Amino acid sequence: MSHGENTRLILSSLASGAIGYVLHVLKARGEDRARKHADENAQKDRIREFRGFMSAFHSWAQRSILENLGKEFSARVHLLRERSVMVKDDLPENSWPQFDEAVEVICRMTANNVTECETDYSGTGPRRKAVGRTRLLSAIDSLTKIVE
Repeated sequence: MSHGENTRLILSSLASGAIGYVLHVLKARGEDRARKHADENAQKDRIREFRGFMSAFHSWAQRSILENLGKEFSARVHLLRERSVMVKDDLPENSWPQFDEAVEVICRMTANNVTECETDYSGTGPRRKAVGRTRLLSAIDSLTKIVE
């Protein structure tokens, strides 16, 4: 092999290596972008799913007969705890303390708390006011606002 052939072979090998390296870097960057995009989509999906859960929780609390509200409340709170853990890391870090407190407000409630009633004598006759349900709905709304 002549000196010129050796030089061409070396230069060809270096060029192939450089091209391979550039292609590897570009592929890795593309994969990083795709992974980041997939992570962002998953984050948005978890937040959207949590909002949907909270909307359903609100509707359930608003429409349930008080007796059913009390009976089913602990199961709903259990679901809230599970779902709040899944979505918390997707929220801005500065909202975590508010989020935790809003979840705890709901989770500290009991069946008796959410079915509590007071008698309202301001109208034409005594009327039961579901103050427990009102407190629960307010707590649900507070939590939902943090996630928006």
